[in-house]
Amino acid sequence: MTVQNRQWILARRPRGEVRVDDFELISKPLTTLQSGQVLVRVQAFANAPAMREWMDDAWEGTAPTMPLCEPVQGRGVGVVTASEHPKFRPGDQITGLLGWQEYAIVNPDDRWGPEGRSWAGSQKFWQLQTNSDPARVLGVLGGNGLAAYLGMVDVIKPKSGETIVVSAAAGATGSLAGQIAKLHGARIVGIASGKEKTSLLTERLRFDVGVDRKSPDFEDELRRACPAGISAYFDNTQGEVLDACLPLLVKRGRVAMCGGVGVLNAAAGRGNYNLMHVIWKRARLEGFSIFEYSDEQRKEAVANLASWIEEGSLAILEDNLYGFEILPTAFIDLLAGRSVGRQLVWIERRDPASTVGKL
Repeated sequence: MTVQNRQWILARRPRGEVRVDDFELISKPLTTLQSGQVLVRVQAFANAPAMREWMDDAWEGTAPTMPLCEPVQGRGVGVVTASEHPKFRPGDQITGLLGWQEYAIVNPDDRWGPEGRSWAGSQKFWQLQTNSDPARVLGVLGGNGLAAYLGMVDVIKPKSGETIVVSAAAGATGSLAGQIAKLHGARIVGIASGKEKTSLLTERLRFDVGVDRKSPDFEDELRRACPAGISAYFDNTQGEVLDACLPLLVKRGRVAMCGGVGVLNAAAGRGNYNLMHVIWKRARLEGFSIFEYSDEQRKEAVANLASWIEEGSLAILEDNLYGFEILPTAFIDLLAGRSVGRQLVWIERRDPASTVGKL
C-alpha cells in the first residue's frame, strides 16, 4: 500500500494577520527514493516568528521566500526510516527545514544556492548525535540559542553594571538573551506582554525587572525601570517598543536588531520610527544574522550554551503542543503572543522524563 503523506501547504500569501485559511491540509503519496536521498519521519516542529517574514513575496530578506502550494517551511527534527545515502541509515536523526509534513524526502548533502540569500552556501540538513533531544536541537542549542548568544555576546557585548533591555523577553530568543546578559553582570529589564509573563521573567529567569507592554502606562513604567537610561537594547519586536526605547538610550547606546515580531503582521509597511534619537545619542543600531558567523563561531556558541545549561545557569522555556493538525493555529497563537518560550509541536510524543523547562 502506498504511504500517504499529509502536508500543510501555503495556499496564499498572508495579507496582514495570518489566518487559518492561508494554509491548506493535503495528502500526497510518497515517491520512490532516488540515489542520495533519505526518507524522514518527522518527530517535532519548531514554529518561529521569522516564518511569517518568509511567507511574504518580498525581494529582500534574510531567507528565501516560501513557494506557494508547497509545505510551509519550518524547522523540524525527524528519524530516517529509509535511506539511499551512504552515510545515513534507518534510525539516524536529522534536522533542517523539513517543512510542515509528516514525512520528508531530502538529500542530506544539499546546500542553499543564491536563492537562499543570507543562507547561501550553508547546509540545509544536519545529522544529529544518537538520541539527541529534539527540544534542545530546535531551541536553546539551535537557531534561538545562537541568535541570543551571538546577538548579545558579539553585537551588544554586555558590561557589568549596564542596564540592558530585552523585548519579547518571554520568547524563545529573548528569554535566553536576557539570561546571557545577566551572566555577564548586567542589570536586565525584560519587556513582555501581560503580568503572567513579566512575573515569569523575574521569578524564574533572573531578570531584574519585568515591564508589561500591554500596560496603559507602558512608557512611564519602562522609564522608571531604567532610571539611568538604557545602555543597550536587544530588539525582537520593532514597532512601538523600539519607539519607546530609543529616547531612553544613553550616549553611544547600542541596539542589536534581531527580529520584528511586533510588526510582522502589519498590513502595510513595517512601522515608522523617530530615528533622530539615534543621531542625538550617537547610538548604534546593528542588524545581524546567525548565518554570517563561521561554523567555528557557532560551535563555540553552542558549547558555551550547553555548558551553562549543565551548570544550571540557564532556565529553558518551552511551549509543548501536540498534533499535526494544530500547526496553523499554533503558529497564529505564537505571532499573537499567546505562547511562552520556544513553541514545539510534537508529532511523536516525547518522553516526559526528557522535558527541559516545561511550564
